Amino acid sequence: MSVSTTTANNLNVSSTSAKGWVRRAGLATAAPTLAVTGFAPVSQAATTTYSTANLVAEVRGNGVTASVAVTASSSVTAQKLNVCVRTSNGGNADFPPALDVALNPTGTHTPTKTFPVGSYSYFGCVKVADVWQPVTGAPKSFTVTATTAPTTDTSDGKMPTTSTKAGWAYSYGQDFTTPAPIGSFSRLYGKSWAGYVGVRNDTSRNGSYQPDKVLSVANGQLDMALGYEASTGQFNVASPFPTPPAGVNGGSIDYLGMRTSIRFTSSGPIPGYKTAWMLWPGSWNWNDGEIDFPEGPLDGGIGGFAHQANTGNPQLNTLWMHSPNTFYDGWHTATTEWIPGKSVEFFLDGVSVGKTTSHVPTKPMHWALQTETKLGTTPPPTTSKGNIKIDWLTVESYKP
Repeated sequence: MSVSTTTANNLNVSSTSAKGWVRRAGLATAAPTLAVTGFAPVSQAATTTYSTANLVAEVRGNGVTASVAVTASSSVTAQKLNVCVRTSNGGNADFPPALDVALNPTGTHTPTKTFPVGSYSYFGCVKVADVWQPVTGAPKSFTVTATTAPTTDTSDGKMPTTSTKAGWAYSYGQDFTTPAPIGSFSRLYGKSWAGYVGVRNDTSRNGSYQPDKVLSVANGQLDMALGYEASTGQFNVASPFPTPPAGVNGGSIDYLGMRTSIRFTSSGPIPGYKTAWMLWPGSWNWNDGEIDFPEGPLDGGIGGFAHQANTGNPQLNTLWMHSPNTFYDGWHTATTEWIPGKSVEFFLDGVSVGKTTSHVPTKPMHWALQTETKLGTTPPPTTSKGNIKIDWLTVESYKP
């Protein structure tokens, strides 16, 4: 089996109790895990038997969401529970696994992954006591015949002011009606935004969080001006946090269940820079979860990731998706829908592009529009610069 890893976007800061711009205390970087390839010989001493049920796969373009239930004849904890996938020539193309799943007697997993065009077989698989166990149940197949069609933002550009989906209550929105020239954003929007200021290192350690050199508001849009500042030798980036108005959500940026929407575009490709617009735990403990959408290079495609919560392995994802859309091919609206302990689902321009029900965060989280230099040791080209435009954003709270 192949297990994919994603470099952490998580940041360890000193405090989130107060609104306003905060200084970060340090940066936490997770070591990548090793890929695991192939099945170990089955132990002949194993006495527990395993069987699959409800094995299904839904293909949408080249995005595939699968689901499986594995039942054990006696209660055990599976180190890994997964939907294993084989290409037409027998190569491994497994979904991201669920970790440390209690089979008491049944455990479930619903992962999503993007696949190239081709034919695939898939089956339930489970690892217990460091051994891949035999699981009864016939393999099934799916075929990816085309890449996912790009989505199109067909909205009129107006910010929603009510919630239109059952189970959600409109909390607040930001339509950027107050102009704010470069250098004034923190002062003029300090009551409705927070973030990092005076922090030289972003996740790659190449960028410097400088909101008042990056953020401005004009024509009803938030502008993020990314690029190199020769006088300081800095690659300027920003990570603003939307915050609710006074009296909303008790004044806290942390919600237990959120539905966030943001309408955005880019002035063009911006090599060397990326987004990781995320829901991040109020505990600032990465193990409590991380949900990133949209995330991706600003000279490439829009992606999304949901890291495994409460497993001790947050560097692994329970959901990842890649869209054929780019940040610069027009306006897009991205929605992240997080129901605590139940599901994470991504929507791009109103179309569901990925969903998981495995290892979903259960503790309060807040929204951060982390915009930074690309991961890796090589900094962006000093000539690379560009602007992200944000038309509006909204937050809805979960009301089951």
